[in-house]
Amino acid sequence: MAQVQPVLAVNGAGVVLPVVLLHGFGYLLGYLLPKVLKMSEKTSRTVSIETGMQSAALAYGLSVKHFASDVMVAVPASVSIVIMVWMGAGLAAYWRSRGPLSE
Repeated sequence: MAQVQPVLAVNGAGVVLPVVLLHGFGYLLGYLLPKVLKMSEKTSRTVSIETGMQSAALAYGLSVKHFASDVMVAVPASVSIVIMVWMGAGLAAYWRSRGPLSE
């Protein structure tokens, strides 16, 4: 994040909505599809977290390695890392507050 901070300060807001939608749909579809397939709540939650937690760190590393001359390429991955973690932690905290699974 520190490496692309100047670019984020100017252009970061335009990246936030697409990144939130990417991870949000990942968490949502990762939860709903196992439910539709009649899988357990535990499986649905696990698939949701695994689907929503896309590899933003890998995307950042690849963008820096292969596009080092253009810092703008790393901006979406940088924003994604932060948003992915906060959304995943929030979802896990929400599910934990609902009590233990009975399965």
